[in-house]
Amino acid sequence: MKAFIDHPLQNFEYFINTPQTITLSGWAFFEYEPVSYIQIMMDDDLLFISEPNILHKPTVIKVFPEAASFNKPIGFRFYLKLPNDTTPGIHKLYVYGLNSKGAREMIGEINFNAVLLPQKTTFSQLFKIIPDHLLVKVSGNTSEDDFISTGETGAEIILKNIKKSNCNKILDFGCGLCRILKPMKLKLPGSDIIGFDIDPLMLSWAAYLHGKDFCTLVSSTLDFPENTFDLIYAGSVFTHIDNTRDYWFSEIHRLLKPDGKAFITYQDDTFFHQLADDPEFIDITTDDKLEKYIVFGKENAEGGSDKGTFYETKHWNGILEYFFNIECTVVQGIFQQSFSVVTKKDSHINKTAAEKKYIREIEKQLYRLKQKKTDKPWPTH
Repeated sequence: MKAFIDHPLQNFEYFINTPQTITLSGWAFFEYEPVSYIQIMMDDDLLFISEPNILHKPTVIKVFPEAASFNKPIGFRFYLKLPNDTTPGIHKLYVYGLNSKGAREMIGEINFNAVLLPQKTTFSQLFKIIPDHLLVKVSGNTSEDDFISTGETGAEIILKNIKKSNCNKILDFGCGLCRILKPMKLKLPGSDIIGFDIDPLMLSWAAYLHGKDFCTLVSSTLDFPENTFDLIYAGSVFTHIDNTRDYWFSEIHRLLKPDGKAFITYQDDTFFHQLADDPEFIDITTDDKLEKYIVFGKENAEGGSDKGTFYETKHWNGILEYFFNIECTVVQGIFQQSFSVVTKKDSHINKTAAEKKYIREIEKQLYRLKQKKTDKPWPTH
């Protein structure tokens, strides 16, 4: 009796924690009939016993001329599942048949290495490690379910209201942890979506949560040429911006294509009055008055969750109209925030005054940062 095993190859790897089916196939040549069985064992464990199919294939003789003296070539193919308690390390598969004397005879021996693959960390496991203050800044709480659901709903609202078919190049302006960017990418798989944020912690944790190859993340928009993006959306960005607002409006204007659209959220006067009437919300009271525009936490950093801005919608639209054509403004249309859909105004925007305010704001924030970082004592009077 002779045999040839064509699969699997010697020293193949079997991944214990990724269950697989092993295909074991080959040919055996027996002197006499009948063929009783082929038996397969792993180490000392019996895996499979079966009567093989008898296959007559003249081409086998061409490949194995010595088989011509045998009665029949027997082809066998089995699908094996190894025991669940298979341990890492080197193991052997043994294939047996019955010889002319009716005794069991080994017709093949295959070595293989059982290995453990590193387990892939799940999204939930990664999410639990993100600092709480970043999650609160992005979605108001630390709930993974809220993070996912508000991201999906946000993406749906944006796409429904921009009413634009060609969104080949998209900028998530103030992407944070890519809460909206991820579902947007799934909804528009052919689009090139870039995430922008000035917060290095947000960008680092976003790459950690979604993977470094998930999308392009940038900390500046200055490297992008004019007329780059078909769509720019800014969710919960201008709700926390004061002195740098006009600079960022002018930058969105610069980056939009002539037929591009922007989706920008803000906090309006109706939401302001709801918070003022809420006894559990202590930052705003009925004594606070909103006339055109109001800022809370004015001395805090631009873009931070401890700074909040509110607008009367008429005043908000008046500011936007210097930079954009307004297609629509919807009051409390996305998670109690209001939003505007705008297009690029075909006019030159004078950025000088906006840039001066932006630079001055950067100077103030750098000054405050140095105050906090210095180890030297300050003089006392």
